[in-house]
Amino acid sequence: MSGWLRLRKFTQRHRSGVLAGGLAAIAVVAGLGATRWSLQQAARDAQRARVTGEFMSSLLSSVDPGVARDLDKTLMLRVMQQASQRAARELADQPDARTEVEMTLGRTLIALADYPQAVAHLRLAQTLAQQTAGTGSMPALKAASMLGQALTAAGQPGDAERVLRQSMTQAARGDAQHRAMGHALCARLAWALREQGRLRDALAESRQAYVAVLANASSSADQRIDAGNSYAAMLADNGQLASAIALQRSLLRERMAMRGPEHPLVISMRNSLAVFLLMQRDFAGAEAGSSRCYASRARCMAITPPTP
Repeated sequence: MSGWLRLRKFTQRHRSGVLAGGLAAIAVVAGLGATRWSLQQAARDAQRARVTGEFMSSLLSSVDPGVARDLDKTLMLRVMQQASQRAARELADQPDARTEVEMTLGRTLIALADYPQAVAHLRLAQTLAQQTAGTGSMPALKAASMLGQALTAAGQPGDAERVLRQSMTQAARGDAQHRAMGHALCARLAWALREQGRLRDALAESRQAYVAVLANASSSADQRIDAGNSYAAMLADNGQLASAIALQRSLLRERMAMRGPEHPLVISMRNSLAVFLLMQRDFAGAEAGSSRCYASRARCMAITPPTP
């Protein structure tokens, strides 16, 4: 009797057992396939994280204040240019990683006041995020927020308004976190409107953003403070100085508790408060606030304050 005939008779006699065994084998194979896919996906994620981490570690070590304390702005910008070239070369096949890097470069260039270069990097970051994660994805919305900031600072508030409004529409279609990001975009929009001289519109947008951020449980503490900071500035621009000062002081205390008194965001908020006090003709309060800002900046940059 041939082997095939024996197998056929065995299968007929033990159909249920063979069927169960076959299903078990299929399950094992399917499980192995799923496990293999999961391992491959994890490996890709790990590789992307490793590439991003190594690149960003190299980049940030170049511009860390402890390393670059004595570097001038020209040299710092040269470091950014080299980092950009590395990103294009080394992360060409890692769009998610490159998106993060381009956003970091854009953020750093905003801090260095090189707004045209920041705009270029953030436009690329937004395009990459839209292509890989989707138009309404969180990476795309974050890139749009920073792009709006850079465009406003670069003297292109009309372009900033268009970018921000388009992204706000996308954010409104998402979940609570996306809507929270949309409120942050709205607060950013207020600055673009302000630069166009539309102070009442800017106040209305900033108020709407702040109220919405407070009502959204998915908003982060930083989003809440940033929206409030924007609203305080618009209040001051519209002559409501008492309200602006009270709000700014409250937000400043909250951010100091989170970040510490020497954090750059805290120093910036102190400076804004000093400006509000000066606008109110509280010269003593403004002078005290300015002195604290200078002392904090001096400690951060290891500058010896001038002798009176």
